[in-house]
Amino acid sequence: MKTRILKMLAPLVIAIGSVIGVPAAAHAATLCGGYTNIGEAEQFKDSKGVPMATLYLYSKGGPGSQYSSDTPTCGILFAEGSYSQESKYMGITLCSNYIGVPCTTDHGNYREYAGPVYQARGGCGQATFVMKNPQGTTIVSGTRGFNCD
Repeated sequence: MKTRILKMLAPLVIAIGSVIGVPAAAHAATLCGGYTNIGEAEQFKDSKGVPMATLYLYSKGGPGSQYSSDTPTCGILFAEGSYSQESKYMGITLCSNYIGVPCTTDHGNYREYAGPVYQARGGCGQATFVMKNPQGTTIVSGTRGFNCD
């Protein structure tokens, strides 16, 4: 009963958290529902140390599954703090390490986040991401992947 009540309240808690500033990690985990193993959480800061964005890469499955090339993955790029107050160009592309599997992408003008994007077998794949300020200058960009042996 307790679990069922918590599951019913989770969307409300996340919605309220978004309004009052609960960290993006909780929101990202909800958007990637069921993808519970965090493979990457990297925050990018401006020259004054103010957080601009955080990249989240999640995998789905049991312990150690984030290192399997067959593991489903999810990626989100979140704007942080004052950087989430205005619409700006943001994008994330998630690619599998399998040949012939198309990348999934979400690019556009967003205020809070780009994504989620998914790969059915992306455990050893990589994400490419970008965020520009409202004037169009790139302030965050890069490529990251899951660590695979």
